[in-house]
Amino acid sequence: LVNRLAGVLESQGKYEEAESTYRQILALNVKVFDDYRSSWTMILLAGVLARQGKYSEAESVYRETIPLSEKHLGKGHPVGLLAKNGLAGVLDNQGKHDEADLLYKETLQMAEEIHGKESGITKDLVERQKKNRRHLDARTNPSIT
Repeated sequence: LVNRLAGVLESQGKYEEAESTYRQILALNVKVFDDYRSSWTMILLAGVLARQGKYSEAESVYRETIPLSEKHLGKGHPVGLLAKNGLAGVLDNQGKHDEADLLYKETLQMAEEIHGKESGITKDLVERQKKNRRHLDARTNPSIT
């Protein structure tokens, strides 16, 4: 329920409030709940940090999420794949395109191998990667819209 509140705040453009709420949720998840909830909240927090342009902080949160997710949920779990994809987007936004491209390819390949090309997570990653690229292209070349 509180995650939904943070999501509503985020959708309203109230990023600082959403960030604060996600941080409170994360603190509770770490103490009380499982690693799945913690990993998911970390992905949401990293996303709101990235939307605020706090790319290095978002990168750190994504990098912390990936091994946690792989350790407790298994390699190739959708939460870990989303974290890797989010990290690639943040790297792209920081101009680290080679590292981002490698991570995009690695993430998509893993999703296809584990879940199949037609799975929901694989299709979601493809769409997210297209959206990230369009957003980056529009930022770096304003004539493309």
